[in-house]
Amino acid sequence: MKKRFLSLTLMTIIAWTSMMAVTVNDIRVYINPGHGCWMTRNLALVNKALKDTTGFHESNTNLWKAFGLMEKLIEWGVPFDRTLNQSGEHHQIGAARSFKNPIVFSRVKNTPWYGDDTEELYNRNLTEVAAEANYNDFDYFISIHSNAFQDGTNTNYMALYYNDRMSASYNSAKAAGWYLIENPHLMWTSYASSPHLLAGSSGYEVLASLNVPGYMSEGFFHTYQPARHKIMNPAVARIEGIGYAKGINDWFSLGKKDSYGMIYGILRHATKTFTHTYYTPNTGTLDKYMPINGATVKLKKDDQVLQTVVTDGFYNGAFVFDKVAPGTYTVECSHPDYATSSMTVNVEANKITYPTASISSEGLNLVAVQGAYAYSHSLTKSGDDYKFSFKATASAPKATIVLTNKSTGATSSHDVGAVKKGDNSVTISASKIGEGEYTWAVSIANEASTAAQSYYNQGGTTNNDRRGGVAIDLDTESKYFGHVYSTCGYAGGIQRYNPDLSKNGGIIHADKFSASTSSSPYRVKVSQSKAYISDWSDENSGVYVYNPDNGSLSQMFQGSRASSGQWTNGGTVVGGSTTGIAFYNAGTERRMYAFCEDYTGGRMLVRYHLGNNDTWSKAPSATFATVTNNLGHNNVEMVTCEKGVWICQNLRGTNSTQAAPAFMFMDHNGNIKLSSYNLGGNEAITQSPESGIAISKDMSCLAVANSGGNVSIYKVTWNGDTPSLSYQYAVEVGSTTDIEQIAFDPADNMLIFSRQQGLMAFTLRNPARNTVTNAPASQAITGSGSTPTPDPEPEPEPETPSANRGAFAYGFKTEPNGELYKLTYSLTDNVKGLDIVFTNIETGEVTSIDVSSIPSLLAKGECVALLEAGDLPIGNYTWGVAVHNKESIGAEVFHNQGGVTANNRRGGVTIDLDSESPYFGHVYSSVGYAEGVQAYLPDLTKNGGIILTDKFSTGTSSSPYRIKANSGKLYLSDWSDGNSGIYVYNPANSSFAQIFQGSRASSGQWTNGSAVVGGSSTCVDFWGTGSERYMYTFCEDYSTGKKLIRYKLGTADTWNTTPTYVFDGISGYLANNNVELAVCEKGVWVCQNYITYDNTEEIKPAFLFMDHSGNLKFNSYSLGNANYMTEAPESGIAINKAMTKLAVANDNYGNINIYDVTWNGDTPSLKFSYEISVGHAAASSAAIEQMMFDPADNLLIFSRQYGFMAFTMKNPARKSLTVAPSSQVLEIKTTGIGNIEINEAPVEYYNLQGIKVANPQGGVFIKKQGNKVSKIYIK
Repeated sequence: MKKRFLSLTLMTIIAWTSMMAVTVNDIRVYINPGHGCWMTRNLALVNKALKDTTGFHESNTNLWKAFGLMEKLIEWGVPFDRTLNQSGEHHQIGAARSFKNPIVFSRVKNTPWYGDDTEELYNRNLTEVAAEANYNDFDYFISIHSNAFQDGTNTNYMALYYNDRMSASYNSAKAAGWYLIENPHLMWTSYASSPHLLAGSSGYEVLASLNVPGYMSEGFFHTYQPARHKIMNPAVARIEGIGYAKGINDWFSLGKKDSYGMIYGILRHATKTFTHTYYTPNTGTLDKYMPINGATVKLKKDDQVLQTVVTDGFYNGAFVFDKVAPGTYTVECSHPDYATSSMTVNVEANKITYPTASISSEGLNLVAVQGAYAYSHSLTKSGDDYKFSFKATASAPKATIVLTNKSTGATSSHDVGAVKKGDNSVTISASKIGEGEYTWAVSIANEASTAAQSYYNQGGTTNNDRRGGVAIDLDTESKYFGHVYSTCGYAGGIQRYNPDLSKNGGIIHADKFSASTSSSPYRVKVSQSKAYISDWSDENSGVYVYNPDNGSLSQMFQGSRASSGQWTNGGTVVGGSTTGIAFYNAGTERRMYAFCEDYTGGRMLVRYHLGNNDTWSKAPSATFATVTNNLGHNNVEMVTCEKGVWICQNLRGTNSTQAAPAFMFMDHNGNIKLSSYNLGGNEAITQSPESGIAISKDMSCLAVANSGGNVSIYKVTWNGDTPSLSYQYAVEVGSTTDIEQIAFDPADNMLIFSRQQGLMAFTLRNPARNTVTNAPASQAITGSGSTPTPDPEPEPEPETPSANRGAFAYGFKTEPNGELYKLTYSLTDNVKGLDIVFTNIETGEVTSIDVSSIPSLLAKGECVALLEAGDLPIGNYTWGVAVHNKESIGAEVFHNQGGVTANNRRGGVTIDLDSESPYFGHVYSSVGYAEGVQAYLPDLTKNGGIILTDKFSTGTSSSPYRIKANSGKLYLSDWSDGNSGIYVYNPANSSFAQIFQGSRASSGQWTNGSAVVGGSSTCVDFWGTGSERYMYTFCEDYSTGKKLIRYKLGTADTWNTTPTYVFDGISGYLANNNVELAVCEKGVWVCQNYITYDNTEEIKPAFLFMDHSGNLKFNSYSLGNANYMTEAPESGIAINKAMTKLAVANDNYGNINIYDVTWNGDTPSLKFSYEISVGHAAASSAAIEQMMFDPADNLLIFSRQYGFMAFTMKNPARKSLTVAPSSQVLEIKTTGIGNIEINEAPVEYYNLQGIKVANPQGGVFIKKQGNKVSKIYIK
């Protein structure tokens, strides 16, 4: 069809439909994705602020639609060479910018950052765009946009502006319009029955000079906020693009019809409505009902799950199933908060079905159970009997008295029976307690609570609009343990509560505060048995101390108060109006954090080293200016924990931004370790009205006030002092509620102060658990028995299978120690049992010693075992540790970096699996844009800071890229042009070098003389050791095109000639430039970035396997629907050490397929096992860049959104063996028999808890014979 329109004048153009029939090989289409930078058409979302590049930008969504259009045309057979135009200037790189292709885009990227001086390269001049279409023989033009009106209005319709200078344009626009208006989820307010067509040449610059038939589409109004949230799902944007493709098909009469159909559904709450500052629905439509984030939606046929989608965090409830065969299906929707629902959906070929699904709590058996804890412990003795008394805050099915020997640490438990609210007691004979001095505690067995529900409500403050606070005394040494304090502004004073939340007297000290300010008194905290109260008024500013012993109230700050509220003493600023306080440590090391509005130069987060003092007359001990720079609001609350300080600021009507996040975490040195701005999807906090925040005592649960009167609950995991958050659920307090302060009680119930309701208490979702509270140390007891005699222990209940992290041993060391041998190792986690395994080097005989009965040898961290010389025959032994890992029935994340900068960075992850390496088990994670490498110890705590940031390119997301550990070193691929190659980093001496020698061209190709050495590399992996070590990589810049190649490196780390071997045959299957490898004993697994392909072409599979000779042994094309494999976004692939499990990145939400692998020689067979849902917020960031299995078959991944993550897997109970390096050989030189000593005294045996054992078997025991005591191991 070349130049068909160039030979016609405007007056002689005839209707396209009357012309000769054409094929897909004849057409040329120019696509203009409107705009092109992140500065234009940017609007806030419920979970994304303005200027957040992962939020709504019309330039992004226009591009997603355009790619949907392009991929559909390619699927129908329009020829398109993806290898074209893969070098040159960054903004021009991309096959769709090559005019040799029949599909061309005006741009394929966005401007990288706000205010970037290259904006015009992406946000193209429209006259220039029209000229490209005019002078390059195009037959069809489309400019893709969305429309705008006043934000938050219901107006929403489609408008197609056709090029009225070309009469054929009208029908080209109309053909597409019929498909667009089929989508009922957009809730059209006008023109819903036929396409709305408008002449556009005079008003739209891109059409004014266009000489090609075409139109500009304003597909919907993004100012209708629910529609804006829907288009944030790239699969939904693709649906619009497919509509444009179908219009092209009809207009050109190509005759293309899909043999399959699609499903685009919306999941909403059945009855609950939803509104937000940035989500105003048309209340006359289904959009008024709350869209469900984080729901699992399954497409099922005859009970077989065919496809699974997790709804994203963008408040759209969207789920899309592609390539669905015609027929009747069940769509099943599930979510932890709601009862599972299902509906029937009929699918027709070549059509999109638009169902609406709903879900609710009806039928879900949720039970709210208040957690109980013991308080008011007391002890009396009568004769030989001790009476243990305590009160309980609620009833519970069981409690025990736990006695701990102060000398040995041995414990025993004594049953109390069922617990009632109020007074409880049990009497225990001193003879049952044993000799020695004991502390005691009460352990209450709390039942599981599956619902968050209020069980106490004060019922309102005086005028339902008073600030205030709540705190609880958590110090078991305090006589006020469990007592609650609530403050109320406008001089509402202080109300004390007993632990059961009954009032303890009336309101006190109302006369000490300002009646004209809602923040006098304000928040309250308890430290060392006293209540400390902040005051945010000017006239009454400061921090007050209430002593419940004598009822006194005093001001902490000493000096004089100015009218501004600032406190000074002799010219030194002491403090001022204070919104929040928190305490850390006790006694002489006690610190108080405070947020001061009136510090020198403005507001400041400060710290006072109070010690045991309750007055302060000098400048704060420390100020935190860097953290304060992120606090744009004066109202700040904080809570401390062992690792640092959680800080929350009042964001009301203002979304969280990078410069002013809703909340953050800093360590006690003032280093920011987490910002809520980086949270995505369901985890996002956009507003934090009145700043409420709390952390549980065990630091595993975080509660944060969120918009809509809710409290967001997060699961917290720690990597050293860096937290990662996983959103769990929301506690609904009330839509008009402001949450001033939050606290957890000892049983993990939640106390809050609401500005409208006052003090409230809530159950939370908690598992069945034992809540232990200690009696004060002053209540120690002395037993009289010879050994502790605990109540008989009930038969242990069988463990409920769960998702369990596999543990392994590392850090092996062998040391002679007299007649003993000291064996040192470390464990990545606590374990239930392990064997120490010895192998005789000469005979090969294996001896295993089970040490599962020794708790000190099963604990996370360093463990030391002492081996007697007589335990093994004379000889030389290698040794290792086989950890007894429990069954794991599911895949759950146990480490989450929590996000990379801008949530859009390539990178990689690797683990050193070489038992001879001094860094065995160490993990490394790389991040592109020169964000360097982070090393981790085997237990995933960080090993130092980020390194190598100065060695890579800041302008490329793939510099550095994927990494592999080998021979004790780290190898890093680089896929940029300016920094291309493979680098080697030696952690032993911190050296860093390039492997390729010679010179680098601007394309990234490395040459040495006439030899092409290498180039831009997407991956690296190794096979063999020593002189037979080989390095595999995928080179984008080889002399004959992109190639999979191999180098016989041996022990060298440089290469200056052509590769040892080029795998031309296998390279022919690799259509994409981005390839990852996973090498194993039998060959190489090869995966290519399969974002837009569908694994339906044998010559372009998602992944394959070749032997080390380059023979193809497996092609993923053969998998078929039973082993569903559609895409491999960013190429992640991994094989475990045993070669029995394969992990492959799959689908456009970045999930992972797990396959069972069996072998016939070197030919693998795969059987789909299950899918891991990673939980990506959107397809735009849903990419798994790299994966590896660790020695315990956990899976480590690098996600483009979250960064480094680690997952448990479905694994049977098993022993995970890791061995000490050969340098740690155990040399047994003696039988251990020395001088023989005769001891005829009777022998007594005791276990490690000090309990006498008649017939000891299998473990470590204390042996007592006469006055000689020793620790022995009995096999």
